Amino acid sequence: MDKKKVEFKKIVSYSILSFFLLIIFSHSILLFCGYKMYVVKSGSMEPDLPVGSLIYVKKYKNDLYSHIEVGDDITFYLNTYPSEDMTICTHRIIEINQEEDKIITKSIIEDSIEDKPITSNDVIGKVMFHINGIGYLYSIFTNLYFWLIIIFGLIILILIYKIIQIKKKEQ
Repeated sequence: MDKKKVEFKKIVSYSILSFFLLIIFSHSILLFCGYKMYVVKSGSMEPDLPVGSLIYVKKYKNDLYSHIEVGDDITFYLNTYPSEDMTICTHRIIEINQEEDKIITKSIIEDSIEDKPITSNDVIGKVMFHINGIGYLYSIFTNLYFWLIIIFGLIILILIYKIIQIKKKEQ
């Protein structure tokens, strides 16, 4: 194999490895700083949070009410936490009643208010920022089955490569 092909393969390999390490590193930093990532799966918050966006939610363990205000987007459990159906939802705050521990939210695409107010216990956190379009990639890369397929595929490729090497030595 000539030197140019070898150098090109090295550059591509190191570039791909660097890209994945950068993603893992930045993801770890955000997790360490108290952020959690979610993928927008419905159009209830479009156009502000398009379907397929990756949203970064800052978790507030204490004193939630000092960090949120009307107009903020929050991520919360749709049913009172903990319950069997732990549906996660992101909507905009339209009213806060701290004395009664009630937060009323609504989607921005629909005119209806949520059926029932949520409490601070239901709130996961406040949406701090989002990146359009990479939510689906995030879903794929955080899926266990994806990594099992990748590992299994790599094992098969290595075995095929070794078999080819053995066949060449026999000839």
